[in-house]
Amino acid sequence: DQQARRRVINIEDYQREKLWRLLNIPIPKAKMRLVAYDIFEKELIKKSVAERQKLQVELSNLVDKYVDEIGENLNAAINVATDFSKHFESGKVSNSSIQELATTWINKAVKKTFNVQAYLDSSSIIGIEERILNAKLAQEEEEEVEIEL
Repeated sequence: DQQARRRVINIEDYQREKLWRLLNIPIPKAKMRLVAYDIFEKELIKKSVAERQKLQVELSNLVDKYVDEIGENLNAAINVATDFSKHFESGKVSNSSIQELATTWINKAVKKTFNVQAYLDSSSIIGIEERILNAKLAQEEEEEVEIEL
């Protein structure tokens, strides 16, 4: 019983330490949406251009909301991404696979070796919003090929 209580306390301490770390890693409001784009890039590209534009507006609203509530830090960015993930829950995509995408990213971000500035400056992040918004659906590409023939 004593060991079980110590394990619970250790888990709680670990969770508090992770939260504290996330709250103390600054991320500018202007770059916060990039985290969600990175996590959900493949899912976003499956959406129509019109749907992506609507999601972009929703993402901006979530960034405003969480920056006001929590501040410009990695914890706010993760809250934005978690809330944003709800827009992908459908019959086509299982909730668990969407949650797994976010969890994988969070686990990477809470490591002591994670450098948010290096992450934001990486080639996979620079220009991600434009790549997503300008990506063509496979169906659109097929229609272009048919027109050219």
